[in-house]
Amino acid sequence: MEELTIKSHPGSESYFETHLCRERETVEHSHKDFYEIFITLTGGITHIFNGKKQTLDDKAVYIVNPGKDRHKFLYDGKMVGDGYYHFNLAFIKDYFERSVTAFSLGALRVINANALTKINLKEDEFNYLYSLMLELESSTLLSSRQTLVKIILTNVCMLLELRFKSNGENTTQNYAVLLKERIDNLEFMSKGIVDAYSEYPVAFSGLVKAFKKLTGKTVVEYLIERKIDYAKLLLLTTDYSVLAVAEKVGYESQSHFINVFKKVVGQTPLNYKKQNKQTVYGK
Repeated sequence: MEELTIKSHPGSESYFETHLCRERETVEHSHKDFYEIFITLTGGITHIFNGKKQTLDDKAVYIVNPGKDRHKFLYDGKMVGDGYYHFNLAFIKDYFERSVTAFSLGALRVINANALTKINLKEDEFNYLYSLMLELESSTLLSSRQTLVKIILTNVCMLLELRFKSNGENTTQNYAVLLKERIDNLEFMSKGIVDAYSEYPVAFSGLVKAFKKLTGKTVVEYLIERKIDYAKLLLLTTDYSVLAVAEKVGYESQSHFINVFKKVVGQTPLNYKKQNKQTVYGK
């Protein structure tokens, strides 16, 4: 896998790069410092994202965030026009986030809450974006290219904003699923309830209701349950002290952790460790 950055080269702009793609296959890569927007021009594009294969929708916008997510393209369909499959536009992280936030803070939150954001385009939406792509590719004047890039980015933000507002309850349900997945990630165990909610641009009450419908528990109940489950695992499989385990699952106070653990499990962490290590290891 390659880790890519936007590299300055003659004729390129410092904060974005753009091109129409006609390769038969790309290398697997991640984005160190930039967001990538790609717009599919045809069907039959296979996208491998974090090792999972998917067929991309025709005439859709996809957004990939900076970070460890890796992806590549395989092209199986018919090429469009002079032989192109999709349009690619990469933005330096800081510029992208400033630009999107200026238009819509909600749009940026939606993008950052998803590893891969997708917007299916209506025919007129696609045709307008496609005309901007072609004009951008043919333009050699820097000021014109910068203007066209900003128009494309603003339109993507606008479409995302419209989709988000029109999805209503379905959007809230989707974010409840994302919130559950976030809490289930072991990397989240040291974080708290504020961190759990911070990335989701939906009404707090609606998200809580959707989450309880999904899991049968409130977000606080579910987060505590997952933390205690992880604490039990650490107590049985490591030599960490009770204080160290408390810190691993996000409790700054050992006494608070012990009280919560006892309330959930029915015994103190130390007693749980002694009794269950005897059961597990026969000692």
